[in-house]
Amino acid sequence: MIVLGLLAVFMSFTTGIGVSVLLGGVLVGGGFAYFAYAFAAPSDVEVLWRFLIGFLYVFGGFYLLASPQLSLKPLTFLAAAIVFIEALLELIIFSQLRPQPGSGWILCDGVATLFLAYLILRSWPSSSTWAIGFLVGIKFVVSGVTRLMYSWTAHQRLKSMA
Repeated sequence: MIVLGLLAVFMSFTTGIGVSVLLGGVLVGGGFAYFAYAFAAPSDVEVLWRFLIGFLYVFGGFYLLASPQLSLKPLTFLAAAIVFIEALLELIIFSQLRPQPGSGWILCDGVATLFLAYLILRSWPSSSTWAIGFLVGIKFVVSGVTRLMYSWTAHQRLKSMA
């Protein structure tokens, strides 16, 4: 995670385009899955709704694939919102793991993630050309380091008990 994170930070625009294209492909695949799912619907109304949802997925996915640069603005906002929610969840996890040795690293991850969300949302939409790649990269680095340190602390604790 650490190495991939550093690569994503140094190639943030390319990473952002890659995330946009990947998401577009996932949406197109999901749309075609909805089309197939429509044939299993018990009523004509459900068939229609499933086809409409599938169409929206395919349309949105092809939009992302056709113009990944234009889609970076809404994706940046969405990514920052997701990172903000992730930060809150990390802080909740910390509150549950607080008695464990090394749990401070989880707190560090949550605080750093919260700060990243703030930085991106503060400068949005001008941050759209670099933010997704930078966010993904920094998040990978911070998560990699914190998980490494948490695991190392747990390993040291087990060694001392043996």
